[in-house]
Amino acid sequence: MGKKGSAKKTIIAIICLISVLIIALIIYFLSSQNSPVRNFIEKTAGFEKPFDYVPESEKDVDIRDVPDVPTGSSGGGSGGGGSSSSSSSGSGGSPESNCSTQEISYSLEDPDKIETCNKYNGIICEDKTVSCSIKIRNRDQNLAGLFKVSMTFIPNGETNSVGAKNIEISINPLNSYTFTDSINIQSIGQSGNANKAINCFYNTVEVPVGEIC
Repeated sequence: MGKKGSAKKTIIAIICLISVLIIALIIYFLSSQNSPVRNFIEKTAGFEKPFDYVPESEKDVDIRDVPDVPTGSSGGGSGGGGSSSSSSSGSGGSPESNCSTQEISYSLEDPDKIETCNKYNGIICEDKTVSCSIKIRNRDQNLAGLFKVSMTFIPNGETNSVGAKNIEISINPLNSYTFTDSINIQSIGQSGNANKAINCFYNTVEVPVGEIC
């Protein structure tokens, strides 16, 4: 019985050793890229590389398959489409201006009038000189510009003028200019224009404009 037990243990040890060797050989062949055993298993299983599976998120991406992404602003910036192209058209690509132009600030101040009768016929004035003046003030702090102002002489109670004067003057920022002019009126009789009071009216014909943003 002692010999039989010893022989049985030897056989079991040999079988275990052979099993370990077989398992080691299987692992070796399966890990080898060109192993015929591995190729046989892959073909038999119906798929190509069961041991080299890589998740989609970890696969290398060929940059040639990635569409070009334009740099710069998104939306309608490329080509001619989109609303943003209108604000970047032309060579400069400058944005549309939200500025507008309007007359600069000014005022007409201190009107004055002097009537001088040069010739009387009794109590009737037959020759009169009328001198009028108005101060034109540029109230803008930055812009100088050309001002055009008209001066009209109209007898009291009348609608028609008996004379007019005009001026064109450039005035610097925060400066003023006094527009002064005169006319001579001659008439006969009590109803003549020289015998009437003369009023001076002023009209702004042109004012400098500035850009307001």
